[in-house]
Amino acid sequence: MNEWLSLMIDEIRRKQSEREQAERERERRAAADLSPPPEGGGAGRNEPPGQN
Repeated sequence: MNEWLSLMIDEIRRKQSEREQAERERERRAAADLSPPPEGGGAGRNEPPGQN
């Protein structure tokens, strides 16, 4: 019983860690999307600045 419980706790912690990592990645991408484009319209884009 204790071994099973320990395995379940480990699994829950692993899943929680994965969720937290995914959330941080989403926040990082959202912050990158909100940052203003560099001069010239961005990396490799043939668009004027500000048009995404």
